[in-house]
Amino acid sequence: MEAALLHQIRPINPADDAEIELVATRMRDTLIEVEGEAIGTSLHDLDWLRARVRWHLDPAQSTATVLLAEDARGKIIGHTIVRVETDAHAIRSGLFATTYVVRESRNPPCSESSFRLRKFVFLRSKK
Repeated sequence: MEAALLHQIRPINPADDAEIELVATRMRDTLIEVEGEAIGTSLHDLDWLRARVRWHLDPAQSTATVLLAEDARGKIIGHTIVRVETDAHAIRSGLFATTYVVRESRNPPCSESSFRLRKFVFLRSKK
């Protein structure tokens, strides 16, 4: 396989403000892609999005994991936030709260890696 197609998935560094900023910015990018510029930028400001990333990183508040995807050069090309939620009937289920991959990296190898990651995390959360 070509080196350019290799990706690494790793947890975010909760002490790295730049990584938190990047995820928050890309959460906004997701909103803009889904809702359009006007609505996507008006739903949440960046302070709220940064706080939301940090909420997901706090085990006292959330069961989440924030994962980053890096290309072969170590550039962060995407993220996903996953968590386990328990409903009113005490049934636990996995939730992909948000996923974002930069446009130039949206290709079959990255998508396949993302699918395998989602399956792994979901199956792990069911234990």
